[in-house]
Amino acid sequence: MLHAQGSITIRRRPKDGNPGADAVRYWLVPSVSQVKKTDDGKYHPTSVTCEKRKQTGNSSPIVTSEGTLKYQIGYTDNSTSNLTNYSSAITIPANCQWIKFVLYVNNIDVATETVPVVFDGKEGNPGPQGLQGCIFRRSKFATGFEYHNDSALTDTGLRYIDLVYLMTDNTIYASHAKWFRCKKTHSSTESNAPQLTNNGTESWLEFWEPLNTMVPIYTPLLLADDAIITLMQSNQILIENDEGVITAGMSGSLAGKKIRIWAGSTTPDNAPFRVDVDGNLVATKADISGTINATSGKIAGFNISGSALTNGPDFSNDACIIFRNDTHKTFAGIGGNVLPATTGNRAVARFENEDSNNFWGLGRNIAMLLSAKNADINHAFLGTGNGNLDGWIGGYHYSKYTLNAANTIYNGYLKIAQNNKWVVYAIGKSSGITLPTLSEVRSALGIGSSTAFCVEFTIVADVLTQNNFHVYGRTQKKVTVNGSEQTPYYNGEYPTVVNQNGQRVDSWEMGGGDSITYLLIYDPNKSGSLDSTYSLMYSARIINYQQ
Repeated sequence: MLHAQGSITIRRRPKDGNPGADAVRYWLVPSVSQVKKTDDGKYHPTSVTCEKRKQTGNSSPIVTSEGTLKYQIGYTDNSTSNLTNYSSAITIPANCQWIKFVLYVNNIDVATETVPVVFDGKEGNPGPQGLQGCIFRRSKFATGFEYHNDSALTDTGLRYIDLVYLMTDNTIYASHAKWFRCKKTHSSTESNAPQLTNNGTESWLEFWEPLNTMVPIYTPLLLADDAIITLMQSNQILIENDEGVITAGMSGSLAGKKIRIWAGSTTPDNAPFRVDVDGNLVATKADISGTINATSGKIAGFNISGSALTNGPDFSNDACIIFRNDTHKTFAGIGGNVLPATTGNRAVARFENEDSNNFWGLGRNIAMLLSAKNADINHAFLGTGNGNLDGWIGGYHYSKYTLNAANTIYNGYLKIAQNNKWVVYAIGKSSGITLPTLSEVRSALGIGSSTAFCVEFTIVADVLTQNNFHVYGRTQKKVTVNGSEQTPYYNGEYPTVVNQNGQRVDSWEMGGGDSITYLLIYDPNKSGSLDSTYSLMYSARIINYQQ
């Protein structure tokens, strides 16, 4: 019988344990990674905030309110503040070197972030002034001149590099010119003059470097720092400023308003300065010192019409021209209306001179100066309507006439067109003079035959006149004309003279020092007569007589 020796161990696999909890990760996110301090001591930004973030397992990170967030400030003197609970944005204090944020969860430090304050070092001393670039001068080559290449000079003055050209034929085109650059400063002579051809050994090559030439090319884009173009044809040329922004140009485009030249805008149609295909110019500003000839167009509210400046063609606006000097209280204006609305009135002309300080040393202010003379009839002003003046009106001019012949009636010599105040001196005995006729008064006033009028007319017998004389109106007095007696003053041209009592008189005798004022009245609708045949349509009413 067999027997087994030893032992057998039987092991069983243990059961799986319960799943563990998801890992939790915390971190902090400050609003900036660093604070910058400028040379003038200012911080950018001036405050810092911080958020708490949390991620559980594979879930999306979230802003969390868990834990306690504290901050600490470090200073440039190596001191630090106490840890302080964070509640809102932290204003950066003076001499701040860093701000540290610490997150505590269950009193355990689980996340830390530090925001440093960085600043530039002090600026170094300015370096030496750089040399100004060389100025390129271009000209046709000629002997007897000093040409320069100053590129090796270190002086601070102006430096030049000369470029010269020779024409390959008799044309004027820039493409037919061969250009040379001066290699060293020298005085030009026939022996060192550049040549159109060379084999590389000529002595003039010591002074001149031939520049490359190219055959005509076509390219959709050409970039060049400089160019000389004798003849250029293009549909559009754009001009850019230093920043590459288009500010002006020329165009042959048929699009839009067909603007050919413009400036002040990237687009032609709304540029403040532009000229279209028809030559029409638009400019928002102009400073012109030369002559302007305009036969049509518009200036403000005025239209140029031939040789006139009007507010036509509709004549419906209050366009006006005003000149004023507020310092010296002067105003001159004409137009549709030159009064402000506050006056409650309208006026087409306004002239004021109210300077009160005698700045000009004249002692007199004149608002308007009028003059009319040298014609048979002169009117300094004419008008219709009333005249109101807070002042007085005085005409100081008078006229004189002398009655030389005796037994003579002077007719037509007291010209109302010349004056309405006459001083008469009589030499001849039994002489007389007639009042102005109806036609003379109308002509003097510049009115028609149907217009009524009423004007004063004064006659003064000169003091020490040698003889008395008579003033005649309409009268049947007979005078000898061409050898026969006639009554030339008995018609409607002469006024019927009426005294203060309403009685008709043929004449009025005047002695030395006497004065008489008549009111010459014409009323086309006046009916009736005096002494049967003397019409009152044109009359001379005596309103004042002084002996």
